[in-house]
Amino acid sequence: PIADGWRLYYEYDLIDSLYIDDDFCYRLDFFPKNPQDLAFRGTMWITASDFALKRIDAAIPREANVNFIDKIKIQQDLSRTTSGAWIPKKSRVVVDVLPLTPQTAGFLAKLYISTKDYVINEPKSQEFYKNPVTMAEDVRVYDEDYWDTHRHDSLTGTEINVYEMIDTLR
Repeated sequence: PIADGWRLYYEYDLIDSLYIDDDFCYRLDFFPKNPQDLAFRGTMWITASDFALKRIDAAIPREANVNFIDKIKIQQDLSRTTSGAWIPKKSRVVVDVLPLTPQTAGFLAKLYISTKDYVINEPKSQEFYKNPVTMAEDVRVYDEDYWDTHRHDSLTGTEINVYEMIDTLR
């Protein structure tokens, strides 16, 4: 909905203006001109000061024909960096995949990414990128209290239930 060719696919309605954190924003609802187009429907908040994307909540409507996909939903909150650019602070993606055959089950895939403490405009040497990503040896010995204090966001009730279910299955 914010790509260069948006006029070909989207209609917009200016709905409201409000503060999100310390930024005064305009709320725009967007929807496809043609319901069968592979285009998003949703809401975005644009900052009044520099017209930056502050928040977006977008979903592909069920009328859009995407093979084996029942629903795609994307939510993002962005924040301004010290350099002035806006980058995602929180991203949530949900994809509901339909069963491929009558004998198989569909599934719901959820992805949540939370970032903080960005390092901007401090390039690393080429040698840095040659090192493989590794996990510390003691990462699995931390208890729930450790994760409750070090996690960016607290877990939802559903997420806690999923952890308990996985622990029960083990």
